[in-house]
Amino acid sequence: MSAEQLDLDGEECVLNTRHDITDLRLAEDALRDSEARLMEAQRIGHVGSWSLDLASLRLIWSDEIYRIYER
Repeated sequence: MSAEQLDLDGEECVLNTRHDITDLRLAEDALRDSEARLMEAQRIGHVGSWSLDLASLRLIWSDEIYRIYER
């Protein structure tokens, strides 16, 4: 939510803007739940995952990969 005081033709007004972030919060919660389920499945199955960003050559390992390789 934001508000700004304006002068419109000599009359003082307040412009109020509001954004409903309910859908954003629900999506964030769903993503967190999904990530937690993936981590638990990898832990139980002793299977990890990794990804490589070719542009930056950044390698990202899951927690289970670190456990598998004792790092």
